[in-house]
Amino acid sequence: MAGDDRAGQAVTLRGTAGNAHAGAVLVRDQEPPIYVDGLTDWGDLAGQEVVVTGVLVLRWLTPEPATQGVVSHGVSGAVRILHDAVWRRATTHD
Repeated sequence: MAGDDRAGQAVTLRGTAGNAHAGAVLVRDQEPPIYVDGLTDWGDLAGQEVVVTGVLVLRWLTPEPATQGVVSHGVSGAVRILHDAVWRRATTHD
């Protein structure tokens, strides 16, 4: 898992390219999505297996969603983000 213990380190991760309201994400089995800093969407790579290398950081991405009976959008807590990321379509050799 791309966990908190690897925050601040360069990592290479494989997953599925996904598009979320807050930006492009790397989706991996049994893990929360990992945002790719500076990438709003994957374009033609959306839904494809990709390999992404970057520095893993934990950061608040959006304000906390309202919980007082008001419907709002947001992401609870800090999220995993890959900074200075580079990516490519995954191959069978990855």
